[in-house]
Amino acid sequence: MTQPFIKPDAVECNIKTLANTYGEFVLQPLERGWGTTLGNALRRVLLSSIEGSAVTAVQINGVLHEFTSISGVKEDVTDIILNIKGIHLINHSDEPQIIKLKVKGPANVKAGDIQHDSNIEIVNNDLHIATVNEEGSLDMKMIVNKGRGYVPSELNKTDDPLFVPIDAIYNPVTKVNFEVTQTRVGELTDYDRLKLEIWTNGTIHPQEALKKASELLSEHLSLFGKINEENAVDEKSQEPAPKPKKIKTDLSKVLSLKIAEQDLSKRVQNALEELGVKTVKDLVKLTENDIMKGRNIGQKALTEINEFLENLNLTLGMKV
Repeated sequence: MTQPFIKPDAVECNIKTLANTYGEFVLQPLERGWGTTLGNALRRVLLSSIEGSAVTAVQINGVLHEFTSISGVKEDVTDIILNIKGIHLINHSDEPQIIKLKVKGPANVKAGDIQHDSNIEIVNNDLHIATVNEEGSLDMKMIVNKGRGYVPSELNKTDDPLFVPIDAIYNPVTKVNFEVTQTRVGELTDYDRLKLEIWTNGTIHPQEALKKASELLSEHLSLFGKINEENAVDEKSQEPAPKPKKIKTDLSKVLSLKIAEQDLSKRVQNALEELGVKTVKDLVKLTENDIMKGRNIGQKALTEINEFLENLNLTLGMKV
C-alpha cells in the first residue's frame, strides 16, 4: 500500500530576524526532492514576477537629452538619472503618477525632497540625487509606473518629447536564497527541510512577496488540474494561434547596457572590468568557469552576477 504524502502543516517564519527588507522562512517536512522543486520555482517567481513601481521617464528643465550637463549641478544628467533609478517607491494608484523636484542651491538633493501626493510613497528618502551649488537649481518632473521585471527605455517613451525615457527595473525583490537540508520524521531522516531567504528593497514586505509568488504559482498550476476530455482539442483541426509580435530591439537594448551603470557591487564591477567585460553582452558570453578565473571572484560574487542576470531573464554562457 502506498504511503500518503508527508506534507508540512504550515510555513515557519523566523520572527527574530524578520524585517521590512528581509525574511527567513522554513517549510518542513517535505518528501525527498520537493524542497528543490518548490525552492527553485518560488525563487524564480520572486525574482521575476512580483509587481513593483519605478520611474520610467524624466523631464529636467532646460535638458533635451541625457548626455549633457546642468549649470550649477555637480552631477551630469546621466549620473542624476542613474541615481533616480535607485529610488525605491510605491505607486498606490493603478495609473501613472507625476512626481516633482524643484530645488535651489546650495543643496544636497535627496529622494526625500521629491514632491508627491498620497498615491506615492518613497521608501529610501536619504538616497542622494544631486549636488546643487549656490548659483544652481534643479527643476524636474518624473513619471512613475507599475510593472514587472525589466523594461528598456524605448518602451517607456511618452507623447511629450520633453520627457526622457529611462530603463525601469520594477523588481521589488532583490535577492532570494534557498537551502535544502535533511530533516527527521520518526525514525526516517530522508525528508527535505526547505529554508527560503528573501531580500526586498523595502517597497514590499518579504511575507507579502512570498504570498504573492505562491498565489501566482498556484494560479498557473491549477490550470493543469482542469484538463479533461471536454476541453481537449484536435491539433489537426485547430487553427494555429497568431504569433505575438516580438520587439526586436528589446534584447539588443538589454545586452547593450553598460556594466558600470548597473546595480552591482563595486567589487564585482572592478573584477568584471579586469576581465574586459564592459556590457551585459560581454558578460553573458562568459561561462561560470571564465568568471571564476577573475581576481577577487568567489562564490558570493558569482551568485550576485547570476541573480543580476536572472532579473534580466538572461544567463551566463549564452550565444549572442
